[in-house]
Amino acid sequence: MSQNRPSLAEALTAAGLDEQPSLLGMHLSEVEEETENILELLILVRTHARTGDAVAGEGILVELTTALEHLLHHTQEALPMLRKQLDLELDEDELDDAIIDPMTEEELQPA
Repeated sequence: MSQNRPSLAEALTAAGLDEQPSLLGMHLSEVEEETENILELLILVRTHARTGDAVAGEGILVELTTALEHLLHHTQEALPMLRKQLDLELDEDELDDAIIDPMTEEELQPA
Protein backbone atom coordinates (compact mmCIF):
# COMPACT_ATOMS: atom_id res chain seq x y z
CA MET A 1 0.00 0.00 0.00
CA SER A 2 1.24 3.45 -0.88
CA GLN A 3 2.45 5.70 1.94
CA ASN A 4 0.22 8.46 0.51
CA ARG A 5 -2.90 6.33 0.27
CA PRO A 6 -4.75 5.87 3.58
CA SER A 7 -6.44 2.61 4.40
CA LEU A 8 -10.20 2.60 4.16
CA ALA A 9 -10.40 2.32 7.95
CA GLU A 10 -8.30 5.49 8.21
CA ALA A 11 -10.43 7.21 5.57
CA LEU A 12 -13.62 6.27 7.42
CA THR A 13 -12.25 7.60 10.70
CA ALA A 14 -11.14 10.81 8.98
CA ALA A 15 -14.68 11.18 7.61
CA GLY A 16 -16.07 10.89 11.13
CA LEU A 17 -17.23 7.27 11.02
CA ASP A 18 -15.67 5.88 14.16
CA GLU A 19 -17.89 2.89 14.92
CA GLN A 20 -15.98 -0.25 13.93
CA PRO A 21 -13.83 1.43 11.26
CA SER A 22 -11.61 -1.63 10.90
CA LEU A 23 -14.54 -3.97 10.22
CA LEU A 24 -16.30 -1.56 7.88
CA GLY A 25 -12.99 -0.75 6.19
CA MET A 26 -12.35 -4.46 5.64
CA HIS A 27 -15.77 -4.91 3.99
CA LEU A 28 -15.25 -1.85 1.81
CA SER A 29 -11.76 -3.05 0.86
CA GLU A 30 -13.29 -6.35 -0.22
CA VAL A 31 -15.90 -4.44 -2.24
CA GLU A 32 -13.12 -2.45 -3.90
CA GLU A 33 -11.06 -5.54 -4.75
CA GLU A 34 -14.03 -7.57 -5.96
CA THR A 35 -15.28 -4.70 -8.11
CA GLU A 36 -11.92 -4.56 -9.89
CA ASN A 37 -12.05 -8.35 -10.35
CA ILE A 38 -15.60 -8.17 -11.75
CA LEU A 39 -14.60 -5.51 -14.28
CA GLU A 40 -11.73 -7.71 -15.47
CA LEU A 41 -14.02 -10.74 -15.73
CA LEU A 42 -16.58 -8.76 -17.75
CA ILE A 43 -13.83 -7.82 -20.20
CA LEU A 44 -12.89 -11.50 -20.49
CA VAL A 45 -16.51 -12.51 -21.10
CA ARG A 46 -16.65 -10.09 -24.03
CA THR A 47 -13.27 -11.28 -25.31
CA HIS A 48 -14.38 -14.92 -25.32
CA ALA A 49 -17.65 -13.94 -27.01
CA ARG A 50 -15.64 -12.25 -29.78
CA THR A 51 -13.35 -15.23 -30.23
CA GLY A 52 -16.20 -17.73 -30.07
CA ASP A 53 -14.64 -19.75 -27.23
CA ALA A 54 -17.81 -20.89 -25.47
CA VAL A 55 -16.02 -23.20 -23.03
CA ALA A 56 -13.68 -20.47 -21.81
CA GLY A 57 -16.58 -18.03 -21.72
CA GLU A 58 -18.60 -20.36 -19.50
CA GLY A 59 -15.65 -20.79 -17.15
CA ILE A 60 -15.32 -17.03 -16.83
CA LEU A 61 -19.06 -16.73 -16.17
CA VAL A 62 -18.69 -19.19 -13.29
CA GLU A 63 -15.89 -17.03 -11.88
CA LEU A 64 -18.03 -13.92 -12.43
CA THR A 65 -20.92 -15.49 -10.54
CA THR A 66 -18.67 -16.29 -7.59
CA ALA A 67 -17.22 -12.78 -7.63
CA LEU A 68 -20.70 -11.21 -7.72
CA GLU A 69 -21.78 -13.35 -4.77
CA HIS A 70 -18.67 -12.28 -2.83
CA LEU A 71 -19.37 -8.63 -3.68
CA LEU A 72 -22.99 -9.02 -2.58
CA HIS A 73 -21.94 -10.51 0.76
CA HIS A 74 -19.58 -7.66 1.62
CA THR A 75 -22.03 -5.05 0.32
CA GLN A 76 -24.80 -6.46 2.49
CA GLU A 77 -22.49 -6.32 5.51
CA ALA A 78 -21.25 -2.78 4.83
CA LEU A 79 -24.51 -1.06 3.89
CA PRO A 80 -26.29 -1.32 7.26
CA MET A 81 -23.16 -0.11 9.03
CA LEU A 82 -22.83 2.86 6.67
CA ARG A 83 -26.54 3.70 6.84
CA LYS A 84 -26.48 3.64 10.65
CA GLN A 85 -23.39 5.80 11.00
CA LEU A 86 -24.55 8.24 8.33
CA ASP A 87 -28.05 8.30 9.80
CA LEU A 88 -29.61 7.35 6.47
CA GLU A 89 -33.14 5.99 6.64
CA LEU A 90 -34.80 3.78 4.05
CA ASP A 91 -38.39 4.53 3.19
CA GLU A 92 -40.74 1.51 2.97
CA ASP A 93 -40.43 1.13 -0.83
CA GLU A 94 -36.63 1.21 -0.64
CA LEU A 95 -36.68 -1.26 2.25
CA ASP A 96 -38.74 -3.74 0.21
CA ASP A 97 -36.30 -3.38 -2.72
CA ALA A 98 -33.26 -3.74 -0.42
CA ILE A 99 -34.30 -7.06 1.09
CA ILE A 100 -32.42 -9.92 -0.53
CA ASP A 101 -32.90 -13.44 0.72
CA PRO A 102 -29.58 -14.99 1.74
CA MET A 103 -28.55 -17.88 -0.49
CA THR A 104 -28.04 -21.30 0.97
CA GLU A 105 -24.66 -23.00 0.62
CA GLU A 106 -26.14 -25.38 -1.95
CA GLU A 107 -27.24 -22.46 -4.12
CA LEU A 108 -23.75 -20.99 -3.95
CA GLN A 109 -22.08 -24.13 -5.28
CA PRO A 110 -21.35 -24.13 -9.05
CA ALA A 111 -23.36 -26.65 -11.07
